[in-house]
Amino acid sequence: MFMTNIPRRKIYEEMLVYEDVMISMQILNYNKENFNKFESKFHKKDIPTLKEAYKNLKALIIMFLENKKFPLGEEFDVEFNKLLADEIKINLLIKNNKNIKEDVKKTLHLIDTKIMKINEIKSLEESRKVYETLDKFNSAIPKLLEIRRDHMKK
Repeated sequence: MFMTNIPRRKIYEEMLVYEDVMISMQILNYNKENFNKFESKFHKKDIPTLKEAYKNLKALIIMFLENKKFPLGEEFDVEFNKLLADEIKINLLIKNNKNIKEDVKKTLHLIDTKIMKINEIKSLEESRKVYETLDKFNSAIPKLLEIRRDHMKK
């Protein structure tokens, strides 16, 4: 018996982590007072969590779109960790995957080149722009998961 839904299930689990950071950003972005009050916590706790969740989501999406099947959860873990160790490979697989629309690829590229290099958000305006870009990716994930396995492009 093959467990075909492991990447999909793990994506949902990782989305919860990613969305927790998005909620923290909504609180941060509510007004200047909140930004000043919570920015230190956000920089220390939420930015590292965001970076890890984002990287995990990209790897899981690739595994899902490659339609991989795993007889055991341990085999999934080995494959997942191997993919996580090679971010260049993840980005190349995303770039070449025909199931990911160009606008999503552009958003991922923007997140990779700009947002994932941020260690600190310096202003409320910057935080709102970052949130907007991260939300585009968050909105694209469910659309990717709607692709039926028999309709995936090779």
